[in-house]
Amino acid sequence: MKAFVFILMFLGTGSAFCQDSVRVTFFNRTQKNLYVAVAYHRRMPEGDIALCTYGWFEVKSNRSKTLWLKNIQRERGVFYHAHNTQNRNDNWGGSLFYMVHPTSPFHIAYANNSALASALDNELSAQEIQQLEAYPFREIKWNPKGFFQVNLLE
Repeated sequence: MKAFVFILMFLGTGSAFCQDSVRVTFFNRTQKNLYVAVAYHRRMPEGDIALCTYGWFEVKSNRSKTLWLKNIQRERGVFYHAHNTQNRNDNWGGSLFYMVHPTSPFHIAYANNSALASALDNELSAQEIQQLEAYPFREIKWNPKGFFQVNLLE
């Protein structure tokens, strides 16, 4: 009986994880390692909705990287920026500019307005927040299989 209750609890936790999480997969089809950042709208603990940016994730050449984003507002979309380290002008971006840390891993709330940019989980110091830059992001299309997917090509 205890095993049965444990299995039910595990399945309940798994389904809750799936309901409020969204899968985003990047396929790097280039000959260079790439670094990716994402932007998405998230429900904050205070209850308001904030645009957040999150990065940098390395996607090795001819490999894929999957991220699970929690508490996002899927209907508002997910956006990405990618570049290689050898030539930052060789990038995959768009026309929407959001705040990122130029070199360090980051997770930023209110990233569409530099005056409101603040670090989540105290990952960035006040001095680092002053060094934030706006990078161009492009929207990721929803895959009919039920997740966001990006193919990064040469």
